[in-house]
Amino acid sequence: MLSLLPVSNPIVDGHFTLTWHRALQQNERCTQQLRSVRGGNPATFYVHPLNDDKHHLTSGIIRELISQGIYPEIQAEQFDLQPSDEWKYPQRSESIIFLMKGRMTPHWKLDRCLTSLRTKQIRVSE
Repeated sequence: MLSLLPVSNPIVDGHFTLTWHRALQQNERCTQQLRSVRGGNPATFYVHPLNDDKHHLTSGIIRELISQGIYPEIQAEQFDLQPSDEWKYPQRSESIIFLMKGRMTPHWKLDRCLTSLRTKQIRVSE
């Protein structure tokens, strides 16, 4: 990052017009040389909730969706959180879903459960 300095940040009346992180964001939009990602993977991204929008994070749904790489079109290429009704889990198409928690469960028990699920035929009435 140091080799890319100085980052463009216009000065008006002797003051920078952007905060340092906004100047970095502007530079990211204009060049492929600088990229801020978490984990070093260019497929990852971050979303900045403005103070007025932080209440949208209380349910945890937005954080969970972002961690899975699921986000509405309105959020694409946006640094700041774009609150909308579109932040929701996608509709599932499976007729039945098994949810297993394996915390503090021995491996052999999980294996036995999975084997049982594979061998049983379950009929679901519609």
